[in-house]
Amino acid sequence: MIKEQHFETQALMFDALASACQVSLQDALKTKSQASFVVSGGRTPIALFERMVEANLPWEKINLALVDERWVPGSHERSNALLIQSHLLNTLESRGMATPQFTGLYHPTETAAESVAVCEAQYQEIARPFDITILGMGPDGHTASLFPHAKGLKHALSTHDTIASIVAQPSEVTGEEVERMTLTRHGILNSKKVVLVVTGKDKLDVLKAALKGDDIAEMPVRAILNQNQLSIEVYWAP
Repeated sequence: MIKEQHFETQALMFDALASACQVSLQDALKTKSQASFVVSGGRTPIALFERMVEANLPWEKINLALVDERWVPGSHERSNALLIQSHLLNTLESRGMATPQFTGLYHPTETAAESVAVCEAQYQEIARPFDITILGMGPDGHTASLFPHAKGLKHALSTHDTIASIVAQPSEVTGEEVERMTLTRHGILNSKKVVLVVTGKDKLDVLKAALKGDDIAEMPVRAILNQNQLSIEVYWAP
């Protein structure tokens, strides 16, 4: 089930997305003591984080967690944890504001697979369903770190666990970091609200192709789009 919203500009889209995140988190805190905010890495969410630091939120009551992570330390330039630290947590701290409890996905083991159990345990501590989960999509049809034909993809799509490790096939999209930790299909859909953020005409064409086909191994985003468990909101801007 898909609900598409198209915006004239990315600025308008991220304004709307930030507002939706704020509403979801505030609504959650009306009925429970902690809210959960699960976010993707990459460059696209930076515009969202820049807006979220302006939100009037009790950040100390929010659990912030990653959708996925490259298997690199938090100091690595391509670490999603570093991106969140740099563009959200550091800004809140510099303003003397409270910060959310952050749950990352990297642990200093030789392989991602060796840390699946500890990551799963940490994510089990976050109340579910997650209140709002933000996804992106790659030009190859991946979302989170569910990459086409990746080693571990079948398990990540079928398990009832929240976390899985993946070894992607090397490509321009993956770069050198083919080993990843990711939310599973079950983990993503165990959310009250999921928003897939898509920018540019090329990505819109990828989205249309994903919606038309049914080969999930070819375009794993189909596992999220083509299901009847949860309505997925798609935000698109050129």
